[in-house]
Amino acid sequence: MSNGFGRHFTADLYFCQNELWKSPRKFHEEIRRVTHSLDITDNDWNFTLRDSGNILIVGKLNDSFVLMQVFPARNFIAADIFCWRPETNILNFSEGLVELFAPQVVAAETRLRAEHL
Repeated sequence: MSNGFGRHFTADLYFCQNELWKSPRKFHEEIRRVTHSLDITDNDWNFTLRDSGNILIVGKLNDSFVLMQVFPARNFIAADIFCWRPETNILNFSEGLVELFAPQVVAAETRLRAEHL
């Protein structure tokens, strides 16, 4: 196991055109297509409808953890992907995830955790 820290990808997806949160079944189909093409075998997702009407989507992919907060009234998603190992390349998955929702505006960043150490 590596002694390094993992990567953290964050994205704000504004004005999403593909409202996959309305159909968890369709979301699962689409996310399986993306993960299959990237050879990600461990793929587990959970949808939770909050009292506020917002939706929490949590996923586990191999050595990564995905958290998405969906604000349906605004077609906005705040997404975070956390990886345990610094050598894990989350770029392809993060790009695929963003494309699934077809946002009009994306503000995204990837950083190596604890890089100052």
